Amino acid sequence: MVTAKAFEDVFDEHGAAVFAYLLRRASRENAEDLLSETFLTFWRKYGGRQMPDEPVPFLLAIARRVLANQRRSDDRRTALQERIAREPAAMPSEPGDQLMGSGVLEALAQLSEQDREVLLLDAWEHLSGPEAARVLGCREGTYRQRLRRARARLEALLEQAGGAEPRVSGATGGRS
Repeated sequence: MVTAKAFEDVFDEHGAAVFAYLLRRASRENAEDLLSETFLTFWRKYGGRQMPDEPVPFLLAIARRVLANQRRSDDRRTALQERIAREPAAMPSEPGDQLMGSGVLEALAQLSEQDREVLLLDAWEHLSGPEAARVLGCREGTYRQRLRRARARLEALLEQAGGAEPRVSGATGGRS
């Protein structure tokens, strides 16, 4: 069974050789991370079993696989970045973009933090009643009552501002 002391001894004795192997195949920064990943994998594999008589081949085999995984990950990331660059998707507008200048944002700012959160979970996050209640840590009935009250307060603020805004209490952005 590999003890922490035996593991430290393996690292002290063979860490430099594994690091040199990785350094010949990756940048210094990546080689340091890959070395850590290699020894972590080695510990997981041999932590509860008998240490190999000659650990270097095992360490280099692990390092080779860790390096290959890193390269595949880098290749996937590069391919995704290239695909995103070729096909820029139309970003959906933020709800706040549609509300600019309408007075709604100003009215929201005047509400309490709790009222804003309830309204935003409904209108912007499009959460259902049970989902929003889970986020707030309350019962669904409590959430629905908070939502009704927050809508009424928002509507009152909008009327006060003299805006001819659509009724807030009848619209629900969330899924019911």
